[in-house]
Amino acid sequence: METRGEKSFIKMQLIPARIYDWLTDVKGVNEAFIKISNIISGKLIDGRLLEIGFGPGRLLEELRNLVPQLELHGLDISASMLKIAYKRLGTKPELRLGSIEKSNYSDDFFDCIVCSCSFYNWDNPVEGLNEMYRILKPGQTAFLFETTRDFDPELLGINLQNNLVGYGQTQRILSTVFLKKQLKMTYSTAEFNELILQSKFKDNYNIVRDVLGSLPIYVRIELTK
Repeated sequence: METRGEKSFIKMQLIPARIYDWLTDVKGVNEAFIKISNIISGKLIDGRLLEIGFGPGRLLEELRNLVPQLELHGLDISASMLKIAYKRLGTKPELRLGSIEKSNYSDDFFDCIVCSCSFYNWDNPVEGLNEMYRILKPGQTAFLFETTRDFDPELLGINLQNNLVGYGQTQRILSTVFLKKQLKMTYSTAEFNELILQSKFKDNYNIVRDVLGSLPIYVRIELTK
């Protein structure tokens, strides 16, 4: 079976994971995490929150600082990312190694689920969405913050260069290459719609265009159980 990227993350060694952490530690990404945290804190001030695909752990760190009363959990398929996140976060939040296709969480367990720019890598997105539905409490919402292929390339180029001012040449070049690769792999808004309509969230969801870290390349998908 071909993979959209999951297998490469599962096999990722610690050095490439550290390079990924370094490449994504830039103004635009960090500002995106601040905005996502503010959106979440406006919806939820206590309860259990799960981040799927937490990577190096910077969004969970931002959420912990902004909303310390939340009980935070994280799930990621990469053992190397888990090691980096543990080093950054310690034993709280509770971090687990595993796939959202089949998690070990109980039914109706979380008050909120958030995923930032990893959904496009899922090999079986509908199965992942249905597992999110199972572990989300009734009446609660999951948030996907994802890049989309529907964007203005000229505006992206201008804003991306502004975001990378002050960084070294290597980081600027590799960060740009990484983002362009991601944008080739990600879904269009219509494709997001098609996937969600195949899932248990099909009757209660919303997709809106969004700007994160000054980059007009995102959608915010709200999935309510």
